[in-house]
Amino acid sequence: RFLKGAMLFFLITLSCQTIMVGGVAPEVMVRSLDGDVQSGRWVAWTQDAIVLMEVEAKTGEQKIPLAGLEQIVVSGSPAPSPGSMEPRYELQLVDRSELPAKSFLLSGDEAEVIWTTGVSQKIPVSLIRSVRRIGTDQPMREAWNRLRDKSRGRDRLAVRKGESLDYVEGVISGVTPEHVDFVLDGESIPVKWSKLSGLLFADRPDVPSNPAKCQLSIRGGGRMPVATWKSTAQSATVQLPCGLSLEIPLA
Repeated sequence: RFLKGAMLFFLITLSCQTIMVGGVAPEVMVRSLDGDVQSGRWVAWTQDAIVLMEVEAKTGEQKIPLAGLEQIVVSGSPAPSPGSMEPRYELQLVDRSELPAKSFLLSGDEAEVIWTTGVSQKIPVSLIRSVRRIGTDQPMREAWNRLRDKSRGRDRLAVRKGESLDYVEGVISGVTPEHVDFVLDGESIPVKWSKLSGLLFADRPDVPSNPAKCQLSIRGGGRMPVATWKSTAQSATVQLPCGLSLEIPLA
């Protein structure tokens, strides 16, 4: 039970490949805090309810209030073939959102990211806390987490040294698919990605933040707190506490 006045958090899991097959909306399961389960077909996700149709064999739309819900699960088609959405990077934003991406480039104060959905988006570097390379540092994930969770006054490169991680401080000024431009003692040095586990950006003071109302889990392992949202029959547009907006297909 939640204490009176406590904020309700619920988990939304998106796990289908295509949401409209022959015009049929995806199946949705909702579970209450008491453990009651209802199923129906997706219509909309509003600020205060999940709207379904064909709930428990009843025709028409039904609004189920979010208050009292623990989880919403969108299910559907089998997962895409391996590699079709495989992430190469994991971004952690300043609100601790963790987002998988296929590509990460940086120039000046702006990063260009291609998400696993295939959507390209430009993001202010001020919203990014770290970028981890996926696949090359799995045995050292715990070491990466320890390094990532430390406070820092300057940018850092997480450098692979055998089976351990070290770091060097300076300024990350650019990122290409092959290397990271790193300013050390006034000199710009291109550092190959193959030598790195990831990038750690300096802590940002006074980062604006809106209260999170739920947590969203997406295929590929991404997790993010969500402050506000709106939806269509094909996607949900969410705003994270740090202010970044993302359009996420129900797939």
